[in-house]
Amino acid sequence: MAFVMKGIKPKTMNEAVMRKMLLDEMRDSADEMLKDFHATTSTWDHKPEFEKLFQLSGGTVAIIVGTDDEIYGYVSNGTKRHWVGPKGKGRGGADALKFMSIYTPKTSPGSMSAGPGGGSGEFWFSKGHYVSGIKARRFDEHIQKLWVKKFKTRIEKAMSRARKASGYSI
Repeated sequence: MAFVMKGIKPKTMNEAVMRKMLLDEMRDSADEMLKDFHATTSTWDHKPEFEKLFQLSGGTVAIIVGTDDEIYGYVSNGTKRHWVGPKGKGRGGADALKFMSIYTPKTSPGSMSAGPGGGSGEFWFSKGHYVSGIKARRFDEHIQKLWVKKFKTRIEKAMSRARKASGYSI
């Protein structure tokens, strides 16, 4: 007895459909990630600008969301103990620093939300002094940890939708 086996050749994946669905999901995910970054500064007077970048090539699907804002970097990455002083009369500044005796930070390590915070108490003046620095908030690390699994799942679902939309079945 003899028999013939024929190979099953699946339809070719529609790359244009795949690319569009992946890019749509990447944009939606990046917009939600931006909301998480904006939440970290929601009560700040200073509003950093956040950017989103995409990479979809060579089998790589990646999003970069972040900022190069200097102040955001100080809060997120922390600072060491350092000297603060007045700008000085010679440069159009003040003779002394003026600040509130009590300060409550608007953010805290381990949290991605921002609260009211700010100064209270009496006004104090200083010709300059050392400050202990800022304890790192690590906003980017918290947001990345939140999104790693979520993004992978969302991209896998987008690929599945693209596979079905292009008529590829298996």
